[in-house]
Amino acid sequence: MFTLSADSLDRGYQAILHHGYSDFFPEPPEFDAVKKGWDKLRTILGGIDLTKYQPFKPVYAFAPKSKINLRPVTLLHPVDLVLYSSLVADLVEHIDEKRIPSEDNRVFSFRLEGAPKGALYASNPSHAEFEAEKLRRSRDYIESYMGFADIAELRQFASH
Repeated sequence: MFTLSADSLDRGYQAILHHGYSDFFPEPPEFDAVKKGWDKLRTILGGIDLTKYQPFKPVYAFAPKSKINLRPVTLLHPVDLVLYSSLVADLVEHIDEKRIPSEDNRVFSFRLEGAPKGALYASNPSHAEFEAEKLRRSRDYIESYMGFADIAELRQFASH
């Protein structure tokens, strides 16, 4: 049996409160019930055997990525978001320590370093720093090639 502790669930719940429910969808009204009944829900979620748990069906949609491109987006059910965020909160330090160091200036993504309490990542570097570095490198290395990837785009290729 694999379950989450009350502390893990609290960390996941606090991360959702800090980062927000979704970047692309409005917060679902069911999340108000999670907030109002968190103490009771935490106890219930702590009793779920995650090896047998069947998640709720998520909502899939597309959101604008640019003027000519769309990205797939997913909205998780509040229970699934809490469980997932709790697992990530438990693993984030282990994941972060195995990543390419930010000082290498090769990977631009949110990092744990500098994150406030209750957060899964710091807000910098952001996409703006990534775009600025791409522009700088394209100017500095005119005779070279540069590759970059977006996780959403990679997921589309993997599904074919």
